[in-house]
Amino acid sequence: KLLKDKFAREHRYDLEDNAFYLLKNFEARLRIRSCSWWKKPVLYLAYFLSRYIVGWGVRLRSPLVCATLIVSVSALIYYLAIGLYDPDKSVQYLGQTVSGFYGATTISLLAFFGQHADAKVSGNIPIALALGEFILGVTMTTIIVGMLIRKLVR
Repeated sequence: KLLKDKFAREHRYDLEDNAFYLLKNFEARLRIRSCSWWKKPVLYLAYFLSRYIVGWGVRLRSPLVCATLIVSVSALIYYLAIGLYDPDKSVQYLGQTVSGFYGATTISLLAFFGQHADAKVSGNIPIALALGEFILGVTMTTIIVGMLIRKLVR
């Protein structure tokens, strides 16, 4: 904590963020170690989400990797669920017709940002997947924009 405060006073914000990240990891592991056994699963889940998905709010890499994984996994599911491996199935968006995994990635990116209704798909899109990906997309975009604004305001 002293090191983090020292870096903040010296306007070394990158080093302050690294110290904060390490401090939060240490505090979370200490909290998990010292709690009772029935609280550990919830604390492990919170630790995983905070460290690897949100990056404790200071590591931009974590939410970017998470967003890329969400789009990639959803594209694979779209590829299999819609049947874009079939040459007759395709995705049409802005006058372009694409098929295969590229079409699945296109519909996945559109769903991530909530624009999948603008695309014409020759198969049925699983609405639960599209809605879930949109919710995750809005969440990840909000986290990323918030982290960028925080870094720019400093």
